Amino acid sequence: GVLLAKIQRAKANGVEHTRLLQAQGVLKQLKPLTLGKEVLKEAMRWEKVTCSQTGSIVDPCPTASCSCNSPGLPDEELEFVDKALQDAVGAADADKKLFEDLVEAALSLPDTCVWSSDGKWILSSPERNQVPERLFALLGNSPAVPPLKKMIAWTEKKYKCKIGACQLNFHPSGESFHAQHRDIMDPDQIQRAGRNCTCSFRRSAIGTCCFSIGSHRQVLLEAACDEGDLMSIASVYQRCGDDCKGWKERKYFESGTAMWFNAAWNQNHTHGIPPCEEPCGPRISVALLCVPAH
Repeated sequence: GVLLAKIQRAKANGVEHTRLLQAQGVLKQLKPLTLGKEVLKEAMRWEKVTCSQTGSIVDPCPTASCSCNSPGLPDEELEFVDKALQDAVGAADADKKLFEDLVEAALSLPDTCVWSSDGKWILSSPERNQVPERLFALLGNSPAVPPLKKMIAWTEKKYKCKIGACQLNFHPSGESFHAQHRDIMDPDQIQRAGRNCTCSFRRSAIGTCCFSIGSHRQVLLEAACDEGDLMSIASVYQRCGDDCKGWKERKYFESGTAMWFNAAWNQNHTHGIPPCEEPCGPRISVALLCVPAH
């Protein structure tokens, strides 16, 4: 991420094309940091899951008239669906079973299949292709595959979409995090996103559905106040002044809950999982990128 941003700035500053190609070649050759088997065995255990708090905290900009304080435009969609995983799979203990099955699958795969990305760890094929079919081929006969397919079917039916990518994020402890970000929802944004981007879809996405499994974690939702980031996305919200504090909501993401947001919400907001301030156990999230059904 940081190295790619420097390459982008160099390109904008007119650095010659040959040197840019050299830098991109070095970037591709960097070996990822992987999560070792011993850490997986010790940290990613269901008995270490913590479920300490629930609810949400809203922190608006002190300036009442700030546009950040009125998120929720007519075309924006954001919802949290309690026990969505249990509903999709049809079992009360679906979260525990899937958590344990995904950890067992990770332990059976090469270390390069669980790699570091912006504060958390991603389980994927070594070439980082997260198309569902490629993920299922990687997992083989793992008992994690049937519930994942049911979660995809549930999402496709509820949000009238097809799933273009499935990302499995591992959080061994409260120290892990998912940096604040917008999701990539357009093929043109993929090239700008860097080597940690595993998107391979060819059509613009309509939204994201993310299932949380294991320990309760806060998800931080923020109104974006910018003129476009690395993804060339610009928010409709504007800062009320140089001292604008923006709008934030911290909501506890419970095990089995699904978070859905559409492309319009993604354009105007960022989301992420901050590090925990209190002791926290392991968590896995299953993020499904939704593309048009037809």
